[in-house]
Amino acid sequence: MTASSNGAHRVFSYVERGYYDEQIERLLGLFPRERVHFYKANDLFARPRETLGAIFSFLGAQRPSYAIETEYVTPVPSPPARMDDGDLTLLRGEFEWRFDRVERLTGVSLLDWRAPDYEEPMRSLV
Repeated sequence: MTASSNGAHRVFSYVERGYYDEQIERLLGLFPRERVHFYKANDLFARPRETLGAIFSFLGAQRPSYAIETEYVTPVPSPPARMDDGDLTLLRGEFEWRFDRVERLTGVSLLDWRAPDYEEPMRSLV
């Protein structure tokens, strides 16, 4: 992290990387919708076999026969478990309408992301 500009690491650039709707619109401007498969990384941890099965099916590929690792580990300390209420309110205002757009563009439900008690399925190495 200290080598990064401003001492900030991309792992924690949540807001700037969170505009998925804009990124998806650009992607769909380049590729036909039927050639793109959307899924949430969280689903790889919650339902790895089902999620990978859908991905392999979309690609027309055979599923691997080896075991699937389901642990998500961050290379830096995880953020605090509970966000400040003011920050949470600010971010909800920024992202709620974007979640609606992402759902419309992808067909993927973001209902879990909207839950007040939502937590990323990760643990820290440090």
